[in-house]
Amino acid sequence: MTFDEIDPGLYGAWGEGGYCGRALPPPAGQAPVRPIRHAARDLARELTLEIKSAEVFAEGAGLRSLLNEATEELKEQLRLFQRLRIEAARMLDAPDGDQKLARADLKAATDAIALIVRTLEKIDALSRQLERDRVDAEERQLEARDPERLRAEVEALIAARVEAAVAARVLSSMKSQRIAAEKVFGTAPGKIAADGAALKDLELALFAAKIGAYAQGFAVMSEASKEFGWSLPMPVIAKIWRAGCIIRSQFLDEITSAFTAMPDAENLIMTPAFSAMVKEALPSLRRVVAAAVTAGLPVPALSSALSYFDSYRQARGTANLIQAQRDFFGAHGFDRLDGKDFHHGPWGSGLNE
Repeated sequence: MTFDEIDPGLYGAWGEGGYCGRALPPPAGQAPVRPIRHAARDLARELTLEIKSAEVFAEGAGLRSLLNEATEELKEQLRLFQRLRIEAARMLDAPDGDQKLARADLKAATDAIALIVRTLEKIDALSRQLERDRVDAEERQLEARDPERLRAEVEALIAARVEAAVAARVLSSMKSQRIAAEKVFGTAPGKIAADGAALKDLELALFAAKIGAYAQGFAVMSEASKEFGWSLPMPVIAKIWRAGCIIRSQFLDEITSAFTAMPDAENLIMTPAFSAMVKEALPSLRRVVAAAVTAGLPVPALSSALSYFDSYRQARGTANLIQAQRDFFGAHGFDRLDGKDFHHGPWGSGLNE
């Protein structure tokens, strides 16, 4: 490769996430100006000295930004000197050209190009080392985290979603207490008719609750994956479970297909296939839970699934009332819907606005 064939686009920019690719070249057609070669030569030498003493410069965005700016400046100077060298070579071949000036320009342009290329290579090497150091630091930071703390955080995410099932098992084990409570409060006040419509509703209600359970389970893994940088592949996980010894439902094939078609879905029920299933089964789930509550029959898993769907589907949820409650007993304040400043309610605290 000759000096004239060196492509400035070989040298790109580096960002927080690694290599950013080639920057767009400046507009063509700019005529070379002879004094620029001296400025470019001086710039290249200054940058070489800066790179040699880079150890004393703080690593991170500051140095990365400096290197990217230097790269762009040097790439522009490289283009100018390539054009100057081509023009000098043309003048040297011309019978009426100033041979002495042409040879001087050709040598100056060649020397400047060589110096700029060496400097660009050093900048690129330093940028790559900075990126390797950044990745290594992130890995060390992740490895340094307490494994017990990681496990506790993931378990907390899981516990927040399986509380209903756990509570049902705990209550089931309290046989003597339940017998005593029945004597005080009596048995369930009613029954649910077992006709064809009710059985169909019960089937769809169980189906909806099953979707909710899988949705919450995959949501836990998704949250943990983002929090700890695990990059968990949801379609692959569903396939692995399909071949497992406990969870082998054919339903997992549909989950695999849904996440494969929409890999960035934040929740299973937001994929087109499962959102359609939930829309179909949700009315039945609501009727079954309502009937069970009216009859005094505990359905903790079904009612939890219904609460999950209803909470997830509302842009303005009932949990907003917690802000008012906290402001009432502790004057913590609350956010207004119009986005204005922090406020307190008229609770007699003397802080209302």
